Amino acid sequence: MKSAEHTIVRLNAERSIRSQVAEYYRGLILRGELCPGDRLPPARALARKLGVAEANVHHALGKLAGEGLIVRRPRSGSIVARREPGLRSVAVFIPWRSLMRGEEFTRLLVRFLVDRFEECGAECHVLYDTPGGTGRNTLRRLATERRIQGIVYRTIESDELKFCHSLNVPFTGISSLRLANRVSLYTAELMEKMTEALREAGCRSFGVLTPGRFSSVIVSALHRRADAAGMEFREEWLFDGRHSPESFIVDRASFAWNGIARLNALPERPEGLMLFSDDLVDGAAMAFYRGGIRVPQDYRLAIHHTRENPVLFPFECTLVQHSIAEIAGALADQLADLCEGKPPRAPALGITLTPYMPPHI
Repeated sequence: MKSAEHTIVRLNAERSIRSQVAEYYRGLILRGELCPGDRLPPARALARKLGVAEANVHHALGKLAGEGLIVRRPRSGSIVARREPGLRSVAVFIPWRSLMRGEEFTRLLVRFLVDRFEECGAECHVLYDTPGGTGRNTLRRLATERRIQGIVYRTIESDELKFCHSLNVPFTGISSLRLANRVSLYTAELMEKMTEALREAGCRSFGVLTPGRFSSVIVSALHRRADAAGMEFREEWLFDGRHSPESFIVDRASFAWNGIARLNALPERPEGLMLFSDDLVDGAAMAFYRGGIRVPQDYRLAIHHTRENPVLFPFECTLVQHSIAEIAGALADQLADLCEGKPPRAPALGITLTPYMPPHI
């Protein structure tokens, strides 16, 4: 096993140092200039050579480990990993938070992922976590014993990212974090489709109800979409996870109830309302009935929904739909890319608008 002694290209001060270090070593590995078993320079020495903070180098090496290109071992340093073609064994990890909500979406996502990996001839370990961390411990053991080549996470939250990187196994998952190896549902296209649905329903203004915590980037995107459509969006009409004392909202019905009550108490209400998740429907419907609000006369609704998830809505609305099977396929494709040492392909998820009328009983 030899140690890699390569000259680093000149760093561009206008670009991320971390990304440039990762790009450089990724290129060396993929071009075969660094071979399996070769040792990378220690992070401290590399940082000194580059004149950058050691934390930047650690972050870059952690990214390469997450992509499966290197293995970081205590007292041994960073070593180029041995990669075998094709996926043979993967893990699908479901955090305890998702289990607490009892989502039909999660059950269907797992089913589609298992089917997709089995079609590729890969063994699929489905791990459900517990409050005591049983699933996490099993996942760590499988990763340490190199019994899995990659991991699909149901959700990647910011407080879980350190754990994901610590396993030194390629991973992907559904996330709103700014990661290359993720599938995001809250995209600019989704915002555009939600706005389009309400504009076609005749709305001149809209509010938003979402259990997630919308970042300033997403809020700015909503403002831009509203302006482009000739509509009005105010942040006082946004009720998101920041309005809840809980960092993770399990009771979506109560959250939706409180959100509608808050909007109804405002002196001016929007004509349309975006519900970012169909599991808000029950709480919103109860709040509408309690407040004597008619749908679609008083509120016109655009609801983010997944096509394979059978949900009955008690009012007329427009469904803005993703496909769970397509999401599962995008996650599987990303993981295959990562395990082959390729940059993960950006998912192109289709979104459809479907008018919905409640069934007559």
